[in-house]
Amino acid sequence: MSETANPICTRTLRHQAKPKSYAWLKAAAIEVNQVRSWANATSMEAADRNRRAHRRPARRLHRKLARQRKAVLQPGISVYARQEHLPRVAA
Repeated sequence: MSETANPICTRTLRHQAKPKSYAWLKAAAIEVNQVRSWANATSMEAADRNRRAHRRPARRLHRKLARQRKAVLQPGISVYARQEHLPRVAA
């Protein structure tokens, strides 16, 4: 038996609403949208809270620290020469 992906089938139903149901349908749509908005906001807050809790240092900071470590290992290089745009100055 091979593993095959089951296609997702969607069936669209068409119904006509009677005019006396319009008010109820509008109220139900508003309620559903409020619940969806609340769920989306709660999800975003949780994701943001998780992102802040597991914050990683910025890549720029990693590069800066790597250059500092490299400068410590190469004692003949000036402190200002660690930046790529400046020429190296012999100590």
